[in-house]
Parts: sequence; C-alpha cells; structure tokens
Amino acid sequence: MDISLTKTTLRDLGGRITIVPNSMLVSSRVINYTQSGFVRIDIPFPPPINADRKLVMELILQILENHEKVLPNVQGEECSALQTALGIPKLKQLLGNKIDMDQFIPQVFVNEVTTLRTMLSIRIWIREIQLRENIVSEILNEVLDRLDKAGFKPN
Repeated sequence: MDISLTKTTLRDLGGRITIVPNSMLVSSRVINYTQSGFVRIDIPFPPPINADRKLVMELILQILENHEKVLPNVQGEECSALQTALGIPKLKQLLGNKIDMDQFIPQVFVNEVTTLRTMLSIRIWIREIQLRENIVSEILNEVLDRLDKAGFKPN
C-alpha cells in the first residue's frame, strides 16, 4: 500500500494491514505471489482406506486436467496472461530461459504411508492466487463427489 523511508505498509488478501520496518525487508526473504503471475499449490488428500490408490490418483488427475483455473488448462484471457507472465525476463531467467508448459502439468504423489493411512499430495499451478481457497475447494469437492458416486466414503 505504501513505502516510506522507515516502513512499508502491506495489505494481505484477507484485508489485514501490516506495517513492516524496512530494515526487516532488507534482511529477510520477501515473497510476492502476485509478481510471478502464477503459484504452485500442494493439497494434502487422504484417499478412502477401501479405495484403490491408483484409481483415486487417476480420478484426481482427470478432474485437474478439466479444471479451467488449473494450469496449463487455461483458455482465452487466462492463456494470454500466462504467456505474458512467462515472458517476464526475471521469470524466464528463473526457469532457465526454458518456457515449457509441461512443467505446469498437475501431479499426484504418494506423500505418506503409515499402518493407518496413505496420504496423497495433489500439486497444481494456478494463476489467480486470490482465488486459491475457491479453486482448492472446487477440486476437493469434485474429488469427494466422484468418490462418493463410486461408492467410497471419506475416512
């Protein structure tokens, strides 16, 4: 919101205002999610105990491939905005001057295995960080609905 000689005033996505001494900004790592144009999100997901893990992973990937806010499956203005973001010199340098949309393909990993459960990690990239909670909620609701239709109940 404001930068003065001694302090910087920031407003987060929730509307909270934070005043940070500039000395802290100089000596600390600062993350600006809006600068790169997109952000990676890792979503933990425990599949139902009685479900086939590979089928659950395939189902999740199908949902992600069709979600309009999940990269690289964007159209129209979103696609143009992504191409613009990928053209930012600092970002090109970070990506090794290699602009490959395959690096944004959604992935599902087995993150944890115990005697009680298996934990998956759903990795996606989105462009609109301000819609993060909505996008994650849409994905998880769709996964739960599809699992419910297949006869699997959440743990």
